[in-house]
Amino acid sequence: MNICYDQEWKIGPTVMTLCEHIFVSFAIRILRQQATKFISGRRPKKEEEADASDTGPSTAIVPLLDDKEKKKMKFRWKAGIGQFVASGIVAYIDGRLCRQIPNPIARRIVSGFLLSFLDKSNDQ
Repeated sequence: MNICYDQEWKIGPTVMTLCEHIFVSFAIRILRQQATKFISGRRPKKEEEADASDTGPSTAIVPLLDDKEKKKMKFRWKAGIGQFVASGIVAYIDGRLCRQIPNPIARRIVSGFLLSFLDKSNDQ
């Protein structure tokens, strides 16, 4: 039985790292909630319109696309490309900004907060 003592876990650094992760996660969540309150307070909410063509199942095997559906599809492509570009811009700003922050915990908070805007699971 060969035991390598150099690779044993030390309890102190492990607990300290876990506390840092909890603090960073908590700080990002609080910042995100405050940002959401600020953003939603400034902008009126859009009401989604129900599409009348979605009343029942289609009888055709391959439904034909009308002009309205083609416009929606083009809009989805443009929106997807726009989201990709916006994600790249946010990631670039995050990288440039975080190079200037010397404190590693503050850097993780700022980076996590900025990148949380790209996460789709937070959208409500």
